[in-house]
Amino acid sequence: NAYVNKITLSVNALPSGLFIIICSLPKAFIFSFLLFFFVIQKMIPEVVTVDVSQAKTLLQSDHQYLDVRTEEEFRRGHCVAPKILNVPYMLNTPQGRVKNPNFLDQVSSLLSPTDDILVGCQSGARSLNATSELVAAGYKKVRNVGGGYLAWVNQSFPINKEQQQSTN
Repeated sequence: NAYVNKITLSVNALPSGLFIIICSLPKAFIFSFLLFFFVIQKMIPEVVTVDVSQAKTLLQSDHQYLDVRTEEEFRRGHCVAPKILNVPYMLNTPQGRVKNPNFLDQVSSLLSPTDDILVGCQSGARSLNATSELVAAGYKKVRNVGGGYLAWVNQSFPINKEQQQSTN
């Protein structure tokens, strides 16, 4: 009965014209479409996100940290990690930020698809996109760091800042 109510609510939420079109389609077509949709959905790789506390623990157990922020952001400060790399996912250009066209090639030259990798950025948005791209490229043990560097700093976890060049 609850199932019927959910279907009724779903049907009531559809515009009437769309509902008529769906109902007029052959049942075999509808079934094939739904089967195709669910198969495709299962083929899309799922991104696993960990919070910064989990990331800090994983970094102590031999995980690589891939910081996908720009080189300038990385120099201003990054998390302390035994194995940390910086490969920008986005690049600053005179026209604004653009996706790094060599991102996958650069990562592939440094890391293996079987490495344990944590991907972080400033707040978690770029790293989510980068992680999704890496998973789609066959990286099996890659995780997004939710909240990124800002969450890391907010937890008062240790950071490294590159020394500013002295002008004296």
